[in-house]
Amino acid sequence: MRQILSLAGWNWRLARRAYGILCAAFAAEQLAVLLWQASRPQMLGVGLAACYEEGMQLWVFLLVFLLAGLLAGPAVNDWKRSKCSYTWLTLPMSPAARLAAQVLTAAVLQLGVAALQVVLYIIYFFPVQAVDSARSLEKLGAAMPAQSLYEQVLLSDSIYWLLPRNPLQLALLVVTLLAAALLLTCVRLHRGSVSYTHLTLPTTSRV
Repeated sequence: MRQILSLAGWNWRLARRAYGILCAAFAAEQLAVLLWQASRPQMLGVGLAACYEEGMQLWVFLLVFLLAGLLAGPAVNDWKRSKCSYTWLTLPMSPAARLAAQVLTAAVLQLGVAALQVVLYIIYFFPVQAVDSARSLEKLGAAMPAQSLYEQVLLSDSIYWLLPRNPLQLALLVVTLLAAALLLTCVRLHRGSVSYTHLTLPTTSRV
């Protein structure tokens, strides 16, 4: 278990810069889209959940979720980092332990994206509410009744799914997370093994 955690920590150190950029870009994109949606005349008074849905943010979240899982571990399919790939492939660990470390890293990165989405949804409620209030003052001459953050969470199926209310929903979320991490890890390692084979196969010369 210690080897798995140690390798997962190494994987994280390799992925943290790209992961940070991905999360920052996701946060900036979502804020821009939600504020733009809230400023549209036809979205007056509809709330954060509707802006989130109309802005296709569920699909953006799923894309970032998948990309985060693909960032886990050494770039075994990156020609420029073949030294890291060779080190990873020759570690004195069983293949199952290496796979477990990869899956653990992918699951942690994806869990971070899911938690980030919940936090962003809560934080962005307030600027969206402010834009909506300003628009109502401009168009109607009076501020609309303040909306409830709790209500907006209930109205968003994607955010509501990320906040399990009972053990069964929590177990379903954990299984989904681990299954996605395992599948993405297998895809990454399969593609990486092909590239690594091309890198390490000796060239033959004809006599």
